[in-house]
Amino acid sequence: MPSSEARHRDHEARYGAAREGVCVLAPDWRFRYVNASLLEILHLLGQREGVSSLWEALPGWRGTPEAEALERAMEDRAAVCFRVAGARGAGRTWEVEADPLPTGDLRVHVRHATPRTAPAPGAAATREARLASMVANLPVAVALLDAETLAVREANAACHAFLADPWRAPGSLMGHTVAEVVPGWPGSEVEQRVKRVAETGEPWEVAELRVPPTGPRPAWLRLSVRMVDVPDGRRHLLATAVEVTGPVRARRAAEAERRALFDILGALPVGVIVAWAPEGRIAYVNPAGARLGGRTAEEVGDDDSSSYLAHWPLRTSAGEPFSADEIPLVRALRGEATPEVEMVIPLPDGKERTVLGMGVPLRDAAGEVDRAMVAFYDITDRLRLERALIERQVEAEAAAADAALRAEESRALREIGRFLVSELDPARVLELATHSAMDLLGSRGAYVNAARGDGRARVGPALGIMAQVNGAVFPLAGSSLEMVQREGRTLVFNSPGEIPGGAGTLATFHRLGVRNVILAPMRAFGESFGVLGVVDRAEPFTAEDVRVLEALADSAAMAMHNARLLAGERRRADESRALLAAAEALSSTLDPAEVTARIVGIAEELTGAAGAGLTLVAGTGQDRVRAAVATGPLAPIQGSVGVLEGSLTEQVLRAGSPLILDTGDPGAPAPLRHLSQLGVGVLAAAPLRVGDEGLGVIAVVNPAGAPAFTGEHLRLLSLLANHAAIAVRNARLYEEAQEASHAKSNFLATMSHELRTPLNALEGYASLMADEIYGAVNPQQAHALSRMQASQRHLLGLIEQVLDVARLEAGAKRPEPDEVNPVSLAASVVEALHGAAERKHLTLHMESEPTPRIRTDIGMVRQILTNMIGNALKFTERGGVVVRVRGHDGGVAVAVADTGPGIGPEHVDRIWEPFYQVAPTMTRREGGTGLGLPLAREYARILGGDLTVHSEPGTGSTFTLTLPHDLAFGS
Repeated sequence: MPSSEARHRDHEARYGAAREGVCVLAPDWRFRYVNASLLEILHLLGQREGVSSLWEALPGWRGTPEAEALERAMEDRAAVCFRVAGARGAGRTWEVEADPLPTGDLRVHVRHATPRTAPAPGAAATREARLASMVANLPVAVALLDAETLAVREANAACHAFLADPWRAPGSLMGHTVAEVVPGWPGSEVEQRVKRVAETGEPWEVAELRVPPTGPRPAWLRLSVRMVDVPDGRRHLLATAVEVTGPVRARRAAEAERRALFDILGALPVGVIVAWAPEGRIAYVNPAGARLGGRTAEEVGDDDSSSYLAHWPLRTSAGEPFSADEIPLVRALRGEATPEVEMVIPLPDGKERTVLGMGVPLRDAAGEVDRAMVAFYDITDRLRLERALIERQVEAEAAAADAALRAEESRALREIGRFLVSELDPARVLELATHSAMDLLGSRGAYVNAARGDGRARVGPALGIMAQVNGAVFPLAGSSLEMVQREGRTLVFNSPGEIPGGAGTLATFHRLGVRNVILAPMRAFGESFGVLGVVDRAEPFTAEDVRVLEALADSAAMAMHNARLLAGERRRADESRALLAAAEALSSTLDPAEVTARIVGIAEELTGAAGAGLTLVAGTGQDRVRAAVATGPLAPIQGSVGVLEGSLTEQVLRAGSPLILDTGDPGAPAPLRHLSQLGVGVLAAAPLRVGDEGLGVIAVVNPAGAPAFTGEHLRLLSLLANHAAIAVRNARLYEEAQEASHAKSNFLATMSHELRTPLNALEGYASLMADEIYGAVNPQQAHALSRMQASQRHLLGLIEQVLDVARLEAGAKRPEPDEVNPVSLAASVVEALHGAAERKHLTLHMESEPTPRIRTDIGMVRQILTNMIGNALKFTERGGVVVRVRGHDGGVAVAVADTGPGIGPEHVDRIWEPFYQVAPTMTRREGGTGLGLPLAREYARILGGDLTVHSEPGTGSTFTLTLPHDLAFGS
């Protein structure tokens, strides 16, 4: 059997949200379950607080017929139904149903009811309950009102949702009048309408009723009120309401947008016609469209697009009938957006209007053409004004309008001149000048002809009929440019016969049948920028036209001058930055090959040359020349060596300044003629000099036919040569220093070898004498021999260290790897130095951890450890030295810690320098050259490891050697 908690959850799921009161009673009349609605009803009936049984909650019911009916239902296990009214119902009528449950409990339903007949038994009651449940759960608000008092008899959940607190609680409306529940009800139109329904029985419906804010927000309702009869014979009103706020607001917003759109279209001076797709039936014509087109939408009727030309017999601007398929509205119906089209519309009154129209397809959400629109505006008056303007322009040729025309031209020239002078792009200046000349003089063509500097002239820009020669290059001789430069003034030719023959543009004039020409020179500050020409006008050119063109040419020349100055400044700034970058690049390396290669690359980049070369003076007598680097056409001579005398290098060095040489010059020397065989046409060269010393020559070349080098190129090459000479000199000095270093190392190695031989002989003779081979030795002699042997060994050690330094510098020291146990190796060195520690009364011991065997040069490691431990013993006066061996990153680390004086921070980095002494007095006392630690560190690095130090003055020093597990991986 389910537990009481489970039964309670089941009851709550069934009856928790029910509008009617429900409770479950135990046989002893205790409440097993009570839902929220019944608690409200019991409160109305006078329930006491803290009661647990029905009779405690309703003490006035005990002994009444209602109580007897409930007791009978509990005892007989039979369903009962009765009503409670009067005082026991607190002035209301309540319907009570009780039916037994299989568990022995009694389930009781209590609902508010107007007086009516007992509920239908059996199937009818079931249907009534089902109907009540359906109404209760409808999203439509349903309320049953007493027709006389307008009191609420029934109301479903949706009714409560429309209202504000306290009327949102289930059952709270029962018995209350509408005036109590709805604010603003008394005297309202809705009250009058509802009362009229109660009086006449005629139903009333309103599709959109604005409701005051009785709930969470203002709302629009669809309301229906009608008379209904109930079985008890009383008259009731059935009121239903559905919230339509969203649709009403959406519709009203759409209507507002539609009204605003049509208001705008109605006020527009532009004609608008809208047609339905695909048939083309006219849907709308705005007032401006009806006025311009002569037809309203009603006059056009329901005709489709095939009848458009019948309503609007459109013609083109040329007077030709419009094709039906080309009408903008028809094209828009096909989904084509059309640009502006000029159309002539004959009007019913016999007049005509010229309009510009464009069609736009209007698509639905699926992207299909739903409607099409054409917008057009009247240009009749504009065309009339244009024709009048043309007529006035013709009349302006007369003397009366001549002054006004000159004033307008002067204003235009001032505007154009201001624009030209403010423009800093040379190409843009010429383009603007050409356009302005063609527009101001009304010609069919205009162009600029400018010299290139190589005996030829270039045409460009060229407009109108001259566009076919835009960018063409003609010989300067016999051209219009040469003719104007020769005459030094503006030339006018007003008939084909006057135009002289010649080359370039002069020949083009005759070929094109040009009728007349003006050619004005463009000059500023004594510099010629070319010729501005205007060609082929219907009327002859006048003196006023000459004045206008000359003013325009002067402005263009001034603008070109400014643009050229700015371009020169920018170019010089770019060159300065490039030279600075070149200086930085050349100073960043001392390798002679890299320096020379960079010099050649920078020379090519600065001058835009096809190739470059760098020659250097060589030979012990400085009588040879070598091509260090050569690129482009000069590549075949790279690395070649020749005699300096008579060479191009000697010629440039002797000149002492940059030169431009042409290989095609008949008097060119033999070396220059040889370069012409390599494809070199022109060469620019600059000497590399430091003081009076000539180091070589930097040269750039271009092939035959390429543009010649200019003075600006020579200036850049000369500036580069200054930086290059210093870079070459520094590279040479560095190379010489490297050679001197190698010579020093070789000298030290040789001298060390030569010194060891007599020292070894001294050791041998001293040992023989100490062994009394040459006779007895007294104690004083034995002591002297011992001192001699110690000094010999010390000197031999110093020589060995110097020799090791020489080997390292010469790169001759090579490790010989072998496997070794680092702990054993360190222990052997410690054992060997125990005597030295004992002589100074110092402790020396080793601490170690298990470490793997390593592959390294045993001799070098032994020497490193000997130098480290010996150095620690040498400078430690009290205490001792500890050697610690441990694993480190797969290899080994050996730390040697002493209790000596320590090393100051100013000496830590310098102790690795050969021959450096931290404390010279102590070194003299203890002996040493300052080579032990530098050699130890170099050996450690050769073996793929390192030697570091940590020291604080007064607390001692710790030197740490780290070595990889394998020399092959560590190096």
